[in-house]
Amino acid sequence: VRHPVAQGMLSFESGFWWFAFWAIVALAGAWWLNPFCAVLFLVSASLEGLYCKLLRITHLKIIPSALVKASGGLAGVYAVDPSPSLGFVAVLCLWLAAWEVGAQNIANDIVDMEDDARVSARTTLTVKGMPESVFVMLAAISMAASAGIALYWMAGNGVGWLYPIGAALLAWKLLLEPARRVYYHPGPIAAASLFDKASYMPVAFLLLVVISIFLRQ
Repeated sequence: VRHPVAQGMLSFESGFWWFAFWAIVALAGAWWLNPFCAVLFLVSASLEGLYCKLLRITHLKIIPSALVKASGGLAGVYAVDPSPSLGFVAVLCLWLAAWEVGAQNIANDIVDMEDDARVSARTTLTVKGMPESVFVMLAAISMAASAGIALYWMAGNGVGWLYPIGAALLAWKLLLEPARRVYYHPGPIAAASLFDKASYMPVAFLLLVVISIFLRQ
């Protein structure tokens, strides 16, 4: 059920305590993995709150949204390696942030453009218009596709030869090809297809990494 508090199915007090309980569990788990992960959790939660507050203020709320998405991957790295390569961390964060900007945030702005206009939400689309939004989308997706492949050279000896080939194919099928359709047919249908396909990127790359490591052994 979406928005149970707003629909009156759950009281505000019950919703608050439900949220607080799981937030404490998550924070404790993050601290157990690495205290820095707990810091990332608090920063990300604050940025998400800021993103919501900026709904009708500025389209630049896309920046905290990108940082929140990148923080998840960053926390995953520090959970298993307290001293990772800064180059690897930088490329990983670029990959996730660019994916969020182009393939999730702006794509969803196009899908929801009528609803956003009705509630006076300030998004990249409602502020900059369709042509510039598509340009930013394509630029971000190109960066995400490139960063996803570049991770091979930043990961040291961690992954095998299959990774860059698979990363290029996944980048095309999940990002570049659907983005190309948005470029030629800008609108909710093409943007929804991009959003849906791009949503499979994290799990698809996880499977690719696992298979690449397995074949390398």
